[in-house]
Amino acid sequence: MKTAFALVLVAAFVALFSSAAALYSNTNGEPKCTASNVQIGIFRNNFDPTRYWLCDSVGAAAKEVGCPNESGFLDSQKKCVSWTDWVWEQPNDPPTA
Repeated sequence: MKTAFALVLVAAFVALFSSAAALYSNTNGEPKCTASNVQIGIFRNNFDPTRYWLCDSVGAAAKEVGCPNESGFLDSQKKCVSWTDWVWEQPNDPPTA
């Protein structure tokens, strides 16, 4: 009985951890600007809401850019916004080659 309970508990923990891990990107969001499928633009930094990545030309490395004080990058608007307007959004992995 104890063994069955322990197995159920372990299975529940694994299921919970797997679900939670799927919600988060494992990267900082840096795009590969050298990839042929990456468009020029700005991309969220998945680890720091006060920063974003800029691809300003294909073939160049992405540049990390900081938002002005008292603001954070809002991916859905592709710009820095006041903290009063900022909301958490689901991170995505960056485009790759």
